[in-house]
Amino acid sequence: MKKIYLALLLIAGIYSNAQITAGLHDGYWLEDMPVGSYVKDTNNELDPFAGKWVWTNGDEKVIFKLQKVVHYLFPCGSYQDFMIGNYSYTKDNGFTTVVNTINQVLSLDPELHPMSAIGAENNSKIKFTFQDIALNKKSCWAYFEFLPGSTTQMTVKFENPEIMGVVVDPNNPPPPYNYGFTIPQGIILTKQ
Repeated sequence: MKKIYLALLLIAGIYSNAQITAGLHDGYWLEDMPVGSYVKDTNNELDPFAGKWVWTNGDEKVIFKLQKVVHYLFPCGSYQDFMIGNYSYTKDNGFTTVVNTINQVLSLDPELHPMSAIGAENNSKIKFTFQDIALNKKSCWAYFEFLPGSTTQMTVKFENPEIMGVVVDPNNPPPPYNYGFTIPQGIILTKQ
């Protein structure tokens, strides 16, 4: 009887410390999973979006560098695959830099980059959180979507955050919200 009890105790101990490997869309929140678990890009859905994407129009140029991060350890003790992104926008054939976040942070921590995404919405579209650094706008969205039948060209569109329940002091109102973006809307990017 003692051996059976020890065997059951051993099995219970193994299962109570079980780690989980789940796909990006399996419905798990990293913080709710056991330490050491892994939310993995099991279908490699992030791969087509990774790379250097460029738009040029006359003397203007926009570059997005989108990078897949694999098996990143978060402070909660579990791992996750995701995307980070950086961008630059220049005018006057590169002589005027409007904004540039490329090569400024070596860390893969998504909090240190102006763009991050957990998973693609489908095979042709991914939604990033987006910070417009030049306008000091946070919590925006950037939607990258492949052109029909293409894996080398996609559009990018930006969306402002929904602002609800903001209390404004009538004696000290904030400056008017800028609904525009530094980077032109709806541009077509080509993979380099």
